[in-house]
Amino acid sequence: MRTSLGEDVREAPRQGGGPTDIQYRSVTIELKVENRISDRAEMILKHVPQITAYSSGGGAQLGVLCILDLTERTAPPANPKNSITLHAPALHGFTSGSAPYPSRVAAVVIDGNLRVPSSYRRRRNTG
Repeated sequence: MRTSLGEDVREAPRQGGGPTDIQYRSVTIELKVENRISDRAEMILKHVPQITAYSSGGGAQLGVLCILDLTERTAPPANPKNSITLHAPALHGFTSGSAPYPSRVAAVVIDGNLRVPSSYRRRRNTG
């Protein structure tokens, strides 16, 4: 990344009480791998508080959460547009939407552990 984006890319800076994965300028990027939870909303909500704490600790209002989904596939993957979402996390001391400087988390889920398309074919009952 540094060869493409330059010296503004930092790896594992300490921020908000712990080491982050990547920081580009003021934006913190947290990288996760999910092997168990296949429900996208649950998968994302599991990690939103951590990236929010890192971003807020560095004075930024935006954090990026990138999750590699390695859960078992039982159905074909969704359109990739469904894999990029924006979240407004709960913040201590503020009711929803009342913070003058709100935090946001952009979540990107990358489908991994993909199967070949023909493997989703329905099996016929031959009995």
